[in-house]
Amino acid sequence: MRTTENRFMIEASGHVLCEYLPDSFCDLSDDELEAFVMDNLSEEYECHPYSAVMERIEDMARGFERTVNNASFEEWMNNCPDHVSVNHDYTDDEDEVSIMVYGFSVNKKIEKERGGDA
Repeated sequence: MRTTENRFMIEASGHVLCEYLPDSFCDLSDDELEAFVMDNLSEEYECHPYSAVMERIEDMARGFERTVNNASFEEWMNNCPDHVSVNHDYTDDEDEVSIMVYGFSVNKKIEKERGGDA
């Protein structure tokens, strides 16, 4: 697992465990990791099996990563050059999936002046 993914796993673990996963959790054996997780369950997760707890932590970590990546993308969109227009929309059909659609348009005259292919 990459370092950034580890960071998200550690952060997510704090929402499920009484103690965050240690920085070196990837170096733990499977048995050591399971023992750490099961010994540090928050009250809400005490009756859950190890596999369900880890799945919850991994799901949360992926959610954190998506949030960070989307924030970076939003920041990038907000800093596009003046000659690039960014349009975006999303659907929210009250289900678990949002579909985001992004469109970029570039003024052909300005793009040609800048040496682009437009």
